[in-house]
Amino acid sequence: MKQGYREDARLLLTSDDDEQIIMTLPFKQLVNLTSLVVVGPDDDTRPKTVKLFVNKPNLSFDNCGKKPVATIALTDAQSRGGERVELEYTDFQNVRRVHVYAGSRTTASAR
Repeated sequence: MKQGYREDARLLLTSDDDEQIIMTLPFKQLVNLTSLVVVGPDDDTRPKTVKLFVNKPNLSFDNCGKKPVATIALTDAQSRGGERVELEYTDFQNVRRVHVYAGSRTTASAR
């Protein structure tokens, strides 16, 4: 997430076990999220859908089936080209941590 790292296309978050992955993004203070950018590789491993969970203390694969704050079906432009995905403002206020769950594809850039 740090500038410099997020521009490095070689840095990928990849599941080596199955087609599920959770990325947790903690913040040092409360933030209001307005958008999300997902950059995946130019192949079949990029995510098609992501679920976003907010301020969950212990999210695991066992409880990812619970209702997320948002489920986003990514277009090719959003998952391949890094097109910005606008988030519902009222759902993403006072965020201390956000969990990004991808279950159908395994590789997402950690940028």
